[in-house]
Amino acid sequence: MVDSCKQYGMKPVCDHPSYCKNDKSRSLYLGQSGHLAYAPHRNNNNYAPGGFAAIASKWSTLCSYTNNANRNYALCNIPANTHAWRHPGQYNPGFVCGKVAGVCTPYQVANSNFAKKGSITGSKGSTITVKCSSGFTGGGKVTCGSNGKFTTTACKKVTACGSTKIANSNKKGGTGKGTSGKSVTISCDKGFTGGGKLLCSNTKWSWDTGGVCKKAATKKCPGDADGNKVVNIEDLLILLGSYGKTGTQKADFDANKKVNIEDLLILLGKYGKKC
Repeated sequence: MVDSCKQYGMKPVCDHPSYCKNDKSRSLYLGQSGHLAYAPHRNNNNYAPGGFAAIASKWSTLCSYTNNANRNYALCNIPANTHAWRHPGQYNPGFVCGKVAGVCTPYQVANSNFAKKGSITGSKGSTITVKCSSGFTGGGKVTCGSNGKFTTTACKKVTACGSTKIANSNKKGGTGKGTSGKSVTISCDKGFTGGGKLLCSNTKWSWDTGGVCKKAATKKCPGDADGNKVVNIEDLLILLGSYGKTGTQKADFDANKKVNIEDLLILLGKYGKKC
C-alpha cells in the first residue's frame, strides 16, 4: 500500500488509531476513533471526524492500512458490514490513498459569526459561509484559494433613515424606513408643484432631485375682478366702486396697490373676453 500510494504523492489511509495513528511517515490518519473497514463504525458520526460522511462510501468493499498490526495483513470490508484480515494473496480489491490538503492562513471577519481572530480555517478549495451580526450587512461565502489565502468579505454597519412625512404628496403618510442609498419617488398632490427623488444618505433623507410640494400659483385673469373667468359689467362696477383706493383690491390688475386709470384701461382692453 505504501509504495503504491507513494507513486501518486499520497499515503494509504489508516484504518484505526491504535494501529497507525502515529505512523505519519507512511500513512494518513483522518481523526476517526473506529475502524474505517467496518461499516457500522465508518457510518457512525460518533466515530468519524467532521465532514467524513462525504467520503465514507469510498471504503465500501475496500481494504485499509494497519501498519504491522497483523504482519502483512490488511483489514478489509468483507463480507459486507464486517471487517476481516486479509493479505494480498487472499484478497486484494484495492485501498484508499490520500494526502493532507494545503491549508489557508487563518482569517476572521469583524462583526460576524467568525469575528474571533483566526476562527476561519480550512484547506484549499474549502468554503465557509460568513453571516453578519445583527445591524450589519455583507458577509457571504469565503473560499480558501490556491494561493493559501481566503477570499475576503466584510460586514458593514447598516445605516438607515426613519420614515418621514412629505406634506401634500403621495408620501404624506410617511416614506417608510430606508437603508443608505435608497431613493423614494415623491409625487405632489393635485394643485401642488415640486416633488422628485428623496434619497436616504446615512441616517437622513434629503432631496436628490426636486423639492417640497409648494402650492401651485393660481393664474390671474386681468380685468376679471369677481373671478368668474369673464370680463363684464360686474367687473367694471367693482372697479368703479374701489376707484382711487389703495391697498389690496380685487380690481388692482397691475398690482401697484392702487386702483386707478391703468386698471380701468386693462379692464376695457379685456372687456367681453373670457379668461
